[in-house]
Amino acid sequence: MAHPLDGSCRAWHRRLVAHDAARTVFTRFITPVSADDRAGRWQRYFARWNCATQPRLPPGALDIVSPLARFIPPATVIDKPGYSAFFASTLQSFLAEKNINTLIISGSETDVCVLATVLDAVDRGFRVIVVEDGLLQLIQSGARCLDDALSDALHRSDRVAHARCGPRTLAGSSVTASGTFAKGRP
Repeated sequence: MAHPLDGSCRAWHRRLVAHDAARTVFTRFITPVSADDRAGRWQRYFARWNCATQPRLPPGALDIVSPLARFIPPATVIDKPGYSAFFASTLQSFLAEKNINTLIISGSETDVCVLATVLDAVDRGFRVIVVEDGLLQLIQSGARCLDDALSDALHRSDRVAHARCGPRTLAGSSVTASGTFAKGRP
């Protein structure tokens, strides 16, 4: 049975990843085995919504969506336990090893995961390009939230830019694509 995000992986997803799959990083939100495995509000969330914990999810629920999974390998998957791709993950060290200083970011749930990742990337000194037509939001008010937040960031920083998925966006020597296209959602 197809996941709702499978159909949302439009041609631009595949074009963005296919441009240089070896330099692509998929980040995916991994839910805990039990609520006790998370701290703070996440613990309360997973206690209430224990159907989202790993033992209760259907097989494959945390897999990368099928239109993009075919790029793994050479694309890399980095798991994350929170909104930002940098939080408690190996992303920072992975990027440092590869000497990456510019991130081209696309993803789903733009008002949460993408926004948190963009802000963390800027705080860590990366140049960030957000692919406007590379964002997926299941609840449209979230997309407006990201637009407002990024517009504010754009006016205050030279580290964040918007782009559309085209040859000029994909050109560059130190670029990685990052996204959150796992099937499972908390």
